[in-house]
Amino acid sequence: MDSKNHWFSKIFGNVSLRTLLVVLFVIQIFTAVGVIGYLSFHNGQKAVNDLAAQLQNEVSARIQQHLASYLEMPHLINQSHLNAIRLGLLNLQDPDQLGHYFWHQLQVFNSVSTIYFGNEQGGLIVARRQADETFTIEQTKDFTANDYLVYTTDVEGNRGNLLRTNPPFDSRKRPWYKMAVAKKHAIWSEVFSIYARQELAIAASLPVYGQQNQLQGVLTTQLVISHINEFLKKLKIGRGGKIFIIERSGDIVASSTTEKPFIVHPPEHSKTQVNKESSENTMTGEMQRLKASESSVPLIRFTAQHLTERFGQLENISNEQQFIFELDNQRQYLQVTPLQDSRGLDWLIVVAVPESDFMERINANTRATIILSLTALAIATLVGVMTSKWIIRPIFSLTIAAQRISKGHWDEKIPVARSDELGVLAESFNSMVMQLQESFATLEGKSQEINKLNERLEYRVSQRTAELNAKVEELMQTRNELLQSEKMASLGRLVAGFAHEINTPIGVAVGAASTLQETAQTIIKLFDQEEVDEEELVSALESVEEAAELTLSNLRRAIRLVGSFKRTAVDQSSEVSRFFDVRETIEDVNNSLHNKFKKTTIKIEINCPKGLTLYGLPGALDQILTNLMMNSFVHGFEEGQLEGYIFITARLKGDHLYLEYSDTGKGMTQETVEKVFEPFFTTRRGYGGSGLGMYICYNLVTSQLHGMISCESALGEGVTFRIEYPIQVS
Repeated sequence: MDSKNHWFSKIFGNVSLRTLLVVLFVIQIFTAVGVIGYLSFHNGQKAVNDLAAQLQNEVSARIQQHLASYLEMPHLINQSHLNAIRLGLLNLQDPDQLGHYFWHQLQVFNSVSTIYFGNEQGGLIVARRQADETFTIEQTKDFTANDYLVYTTDVEGNRGNLLRTNPPFDSRKRPWYKMAVAKKHAIWSEVFSIYARQELAIAASLPVYGQQNQLQGVLTTQLVISHINEFLKKLKIGRGGKIFIIERSGDIVASSTTEKPFIVHPPEHSKTQVNKESSENTMTGEMQRLKASESSVPLIRFTAQHLTERFGQLENISNEQQFIFELDNQRQYLQVTPLQDSRGLDWLIVVAVPESDFMERINANTRATIILSLTALAIATLVGVMTSKWIIRPIFSLTIAAQRISKGHWDEKIPVARSDELGVLAESFNSMVMQLQESFATLEGKSQEINKLNERLEYRVSQRTAELNAKVEELMQTRNELLQSEKMASLGRLVAGFAHEINTPIGVAVGAASTLQETAQTIIKLFDQEEVDEEELVSALESVEEAAELTLSNLRRAIRLVGSFKRTAVDQSSEVSRFFDVRETIEDVNNSLHNKFKKTTIKIEINCPKGLTLYGLPGALDQILTNLMMNSFVHGFEEGQLEGYIFITARLKGDHLYLEYSDTGKGMTQETVEKVFEPFFTTRRGYGGSGLGMYICYNLVTSQLHGMISCESALGEGVTFRIEYPIQVS
């Protein structure tokens, strides 16, 4: 709090109180108005996002609902025809009856342009709604793959005159027939163009099977897609919003614009042909499908390009997506909804709405907020100036009086002419002046007493400080002696183990040397005889060789033990860095403690790559491993009474040496783990434990090796120590 007051005083200390009051008053008003304006705009923006998402969801839902109903109709018509066939109401061998029945169906369903049936003989019967809303019945001759005949109809659906005869037609070769037969269930055809009608269409096909499951033909009902265009145009989606439906190939199926979903190329010659996708008779010409990315409507074109850039391929859009993109520096809200069914339909419904359609009212409110904010700021400034004058005038009087009193004019009085807070302040000021006069009279006497007390206090503080320093030095000396004692005890264990270990190979070598001496004397006696038995001489020489080999092998072992002891002892007593082999150092420690572990069932496994040579303090590593292994022996395996394993792993980890030590002993409680590195903490206080082993390990790792050590354990699960420290550079 004091630092804040100092900071405030440093900034505003040289500013007059009148100016400060006005500025702070204006800042508060400006801040409040600014925050309100920002929150208003932010909430308005959020409301726009929510409204856009809600509008897109509602429009997409309406489109899906309408298309589900509209696109289900041709399949229902096919199913009703199949039911009539199975009930015997329609005879598949009677094309006249079929054509008349299909004609009546066209009168009921205005959105259906064509209904037809193709049989297994290649025959076809068609009832068609023409572009001028007249109707024709068309069939192949003899209801087989033959000439294609087109008839007019009267008002009752009866055949009239023969309009024309087209080239032979075989329904079995048409894609709608082949696909339905291959799938063996109701399917959709691909969207195709009808040049004569200048429209796109899609056909629903259903295979017909007899009682013996033999194929009898395919029923097909054809829809024109212009009805979908009309429905999309009726949807209200803002002034600049656009809706369009596309296939996964990017071709437009329908849109809410007046743009045609295809490009028309006029025919070169006036002749007719039959559409490959349907049975439609069209003038020879080309209707090229329009891709959304090539649309003349900018919003549709850039929306399609953005979808391709975002998803790579339209096939990658598997669920409903909502996001925002920019077009001409304006945000556009975009929603893409897949429309799929089990009959092969796979379209995308795209709803794109410019943000500007929603932002006009918010921008107007923002402008009004700014104008009101500026007006409020001007009024607040004027009111602040007038208020500051009324407040500051009596404060100036108090300031002048305080300055006079500070110069020793104790008879200064301030006239009280107000009853508000400033009047109370003036009365308090006058009372304070009287109290100051009384206080200064006693202040000098008290000052002398305080000086005496300060002198006594300083003497006692210096005395106590000297005593504390002596205690600290004594504690530090005791700590160093304990640490040195622990190191010497460790070295003593090392010497005892070495003496016991080296006794065996030297004893064996002495015995072998004695045998060698006796054998030598036997050989001398043999040579003193007049006749030397060759077998006895050879036997004696072989005994010499065996005794010499036994002596040499045990002396070499003794040399290795001496070398290991020398390295370990020198390293633990020296603090000089040198190059050392990590695996050799670990094995030296293991050798030095071999006497402790050899009569137990504890197995020790060392996992360290050969040739891992580092520059550093091997003595610290020796001491750490010695303490860890003795800790496992005493605590983990209860003085070697338990069976188990000790695992020592060492490897490089970047520019650090990583060492992991673990055993399968009886483990520790969580409370023991938390205190394991504390000095003088031991669970064997009455059995000779000093509580410094793990503390020494912690100090060696953190202080001498500048690394980290951690411990993990649980009762019955052993213990794991992880050590990591940086490698020195020679």
